[in-house]
Amino acid sequence: MQDSPQSSAAACGAAATIGPAKEDHFLQLVLRLTVDATTASTPHCQLYYLKRYAEELTREGKPLKLARADLETILIKRIQDAAKEGTPNVFRFLADCFHRANDEVYSKGLPAALRPGVVQELQRQLVDYSVLLLSCPELFELGDPPPYAMLGEQLTQFVEMGCPLSFFARMVDTLVQQGTETGEDFLGRWFTPTIKSLSERLNLHSMTEYKSAPLNALKFLSSQKAVARLMADPAILLPEFPRRFPVTKPGLFYQENSLLGRLLAQTLLDGPTLKNGRQESLSMKYFAGNQALTTQYLQATVQTLRHDEQNHQEVFLQIVKNLCRGGSDCRHRVVQWYGQILGSNELRAKMSHMLRMTQQQAAESLDPMHSMLLKVQGQTSYGFTLNAFWSLLGLAEPIKMDKLSDLCYFFCLRGDAVAREVLGDLAKDAKLGNEASVSAAEKFCNAKGVLKAETKFPSEVFWLALKAVRVLFNPCMAEFTRILQKFQSVHDQGASPTSPEYRFLVAEILSWRTVILHPKFCSLYWHLVHLGLSWLLRAVYCFNLDGSCRLDEETLSVKPPRLATLVMQSCPPPLQVERQRAARANASGSQSPNHAANASQDVTTPPQFAALPSALVEDLFSSIRRMLELQSVYLSVRSSQGFEQPPIAAMDAELVASACIAVMTASDFFRNVHLRCDGACKTLYFMFLTEGVRDRLESIPVVQEHLVRALTEVFIASERGSYYDRITFRIPIVDLFQKLLVVDNYKEALHRLGSSSPEKFIHMIHLLLNDVSTLVDQAMSALTEIRKRQHEGRDHDEPPQPSATTEGAAAEAAAAAAGASPSRSSSSGTEDEEDEEEDDAGASLEGNAQLRRETWSRLEATTRDLCSLGFNACSLFSLYAKECGAYIIRSSSILPQAVTTLDCCLDHLVGPRCLQLKVNNMESYNFQPKKWLMKVLESYVYLLQADPEGGDSLVAEILKDGRYFQKETVNKAYRIAKREGLMNLKLLEKFQELVKRLSEGKEEDFEIDLDAFPAEYLDPIMADVMTDPVKLPTSNNIMDRKHIERHLMSDPSDPFNRMPLTKDELIPLPELRKEIMDFIATQQKAKAT
Repeated sequence: MQDSPQSSAAACGAAATIGPAKEDHFLQLVLRLTVDATTASTPHCQLYYLKRYAEELTREGKPLKLARADLETILIKRIQDAAKEGTPNVFRFLADCFHRANDEVYSKGLPAALRPGVVQELQRQLVDYSVLLLSCPELFELGDPPPYAMLGEQLTQFVEMGCPLSFFARMVDTLVQQGTETGEDFLGRWFTPTIKSLSERLNLHSMTEYKSAPLNALKFLSSQKAVARLMADPAILLPEFPRRFPVTKPGLFYQENSLLGRLLAQTLLDGPTLKNGRQESLSMKYFAGNQALTTQYLQATVQTLRHDEQNHQEVFLQIVKNLCRGGSDCRHRVVQWYGQILGSNELRAKMSHMLRMTQQQAAESLDPMHSMLLKVQGQTSYGFTLNAFWSLLGLAEPIKMDKLSDLCYFFCLRGDAVAREVLGDLAKDAKLGNEASVSAAEKFCNAKGVLKAETKFPSEVFWLALKAVRVLFNPCMAEFTRILQKFQSVHDQGASPTSPEYRFLVAEILSWRTVILHPKFCSLYWHLVHLGLSWLLRAVYCFNLDGSCRLDEETLSVKPPRLATLVMQSCPPPLQVERQRAARANASGSQSPNHAANASQDVTTPPQFAALPSALVEDLFSSIRRMLELQSVYLSVRSSQGFEQPPIAAMDAELVASACIAVMTASDFFRNVHLRCDGACKTLYFMFLTEGVRDRLESIPVVQEHLVRALTEVFIASERGSYYDRITFRIPIVDLFQKLLVVDNYKEALHRLGSSSPEKFIHMIHLLLNDVSTLVDQAMSALTEIRKRQHEGRDHDEPPQPSATTEGAAAEAAAAAAGASPSRSSSSGTEDEEDEEEDDAGASLEGNAQLRRETWSRLEATTRDLCSLGFNACSLFSLYAKECGAYIIRSSSILPQAVTTLDCCLDHLVGPRCLQLKVNNMESYNFQPKKWLMKVLESYVYLLQADPEGGDSLVAEILKDGRYFQKETVNKAYRIAKREGLMNLKLLEKFQELVKRLSEGKEEDFEIDLDAFPAEYLDPIMADVMTDPVKLPTSNNIMDRKHIERHLMSDPSDPFNRMPLTKDELIPLPELRKEIMDFIATQQKAKAT
């Protein structure tokens, strides 16, 4: 605070050179005061008559003129009158005077040379007296004790009315300075109650609250750093939470009582937070009227509400940014507030995942007890949750792609309070790197001092936003899906559109759509997803194992082609390629069985990647699928409501597809098969199914080049899961292959895969044939059970038996289909998968029994799934036989399996037991025997055409099949194909040629008597004569090559001791092979004589 106004030398000097009349005129104009009664009585006079001061001048014999030397007395008496009369607001009076003093219109009567100094001095004094009014109200003699409540109310009104920024800023700075000098917190004493009062006056149930005076006053206050620090005080931002129950979280409490919570609470979905006595939610107010469903009203209302939503978010974000500018402590409290909101909704995220897994469709927000559950659990309402997610998206918007290097990869390894608040349960999730890689990442951080450095705000916001995808966005989208399903159910039941339930559901759906289909919301969401995926790909491609940058990739990643170019150039990533090359070199130089086990302890990924939680990647992919599902909702209403914009309009399809392909192929980086199959592959599948995305995908170079390989690798990798998981993972893969392999670019990619990686190609064929065999057997068993029940009159639901399962239809299909296929290897996998395989074995023993226990509706659903899956798998094999039949014919292990599988299908479809499949209404079970037969016969023909020996290999292999092959069955299949026109004439002629050759061929000239063979000539597992014996180095057992190679394609381990084993490690035994061949020749000669 500067010296008292009356002692100012500058003021005295100026008064000596400015005439009393000019000074009086200047002060009258600025202060809007007069001491002349005649002037005050003039009509239309806008000057306030300062009567008591005029009387004082008269008593003292002074002229009735205003003088700057008496400014203190003038202001005190004017403030006293204003306090007594209640008008004007004393702070407003001083601020208006400050503003008018700076206007040349009012000061032009002063000498030009003195004018700036006089104006500045007057403004300083006005600010000083406003500060004195707060720091020393006793000076103004307003009462005893001073009316602190009145002054506080007037200060709140002053801020709420809107005040000149220059005056207010100087007032705050002077108040802070005086507080520093005196050791008293004058700013907090006066402005903390003002902030609380403004916060309490916010209307939480108005979509136009962003226009209100209290909210704009708070926005204005936040623009001053000193006041922003007060607004970020724990008592305001994080008030003490009165926990009612041990499990209650503070989310709902902060939503309703914290400053940021009240600022963000305005939402259409405000039903759960309505207080007693308020019956109508905003959703019902805007969308439940009779005119609500007309296109014109809907378009106008939605656009207006979206405009309000966006403005509300912009105001809120400005306040949050202002608070963060108050200093690191303020920023940390804002981050902590968000952390509390996210942490309070972690349980909801877990429950949402559980509801999806158990296929429960009840919408949580439609439950009458939802409001009470929110209070008990402390979760925020869904409307507030969407607002909170939107605000985090807005905070992440300034982060650009060229600033990815600023985002910390090691945030999950930090142990400070801010990191704990941000991460919550995420810190406990498994990391993407193996144990050795995570340990190396920790050492890297310690060596570089990464964990000791203070985190930057962009990193904190980015991690908050990524976690919000998991705990805010995904649960909200799941809830919206459940509401849509509820509405569909009510609609299908024939509910009247005017019924209360119907109108309520319509209002809820439209309210949700207003937010989640908002173009700005969708655009911000995709910006975050693109940031997250690019950041992830950067961790995979741009660093070495020691954490150093791969300079070429780092440079390329910031150029316009972006990280999709890296995926295009190297898929899988360079580190994985280098490691696989080194592993092959080690394997060729050493036959150590412990090599693979030791490799699992190697550092396989850069520290930047290893430290990331795997849940982040899974959550990103899950959210993308949610948005693609939302696209279907958009498409369903597009025709009648053209004002909507597609939610995927801002999606970078190339980047998303590149990330999916990178995850699918980078097995060293993404070890979790669920993440590669159910995460990345399923997301890519959704993209191909979504209108408006598939056409863009098919023309993307990285998709054309690497998708076929990626699908093949995840198909093989899915073998590590349980049977149900394998089937679930492979459904989208099979469907994608069927869609792709009719396009020339993808046919060429398949041929390139067969040429460059024939073993991988053969491996997939082997697994596909396993699936075909299993699914065909189980589908036919299910159809047989249906036919039996139809004949017995039990084709309806009965009360379920106690042993009946409660899994979904797809799960039942998988469990029923878990029986062993005729060509499937009997060996088990690694120790980590023992429990899963034991479950599969149990299901195999009870497969048909379980079908018999099923209720009728569940049996029908299971049958539909099995028939659909079996047919699709068989169709895919037909495509493979057509495009790459030569690889199948040349494989000694795959050709017998392919023949056995096709013979099995043919036997079921047209063999002696085919009439058992003749059920009523076959189409309702997705059973189309003619189409299925057509695919089987086409497969025979394609293999015949691919046989380099003119079909001799195929014919010989078919004739060897003593289990399923029958000449009568093949002849019957030909007659049906010809009669029904199942194949074009060229293919039919080829099949006729095959039938003729099979009819003329001899099934076996020499029937082997296994009892006559020494035990060492027989395969120890399959018990047949070995034709190419090999030694297993890990157990020293001897097996036939075709059997062990087929086993290794399902499980890369020694079947006798489960130690890791690869095909390259098998040791040929040419001497033993010659002995066996000689013995067979001797037996044949003896048989002939």
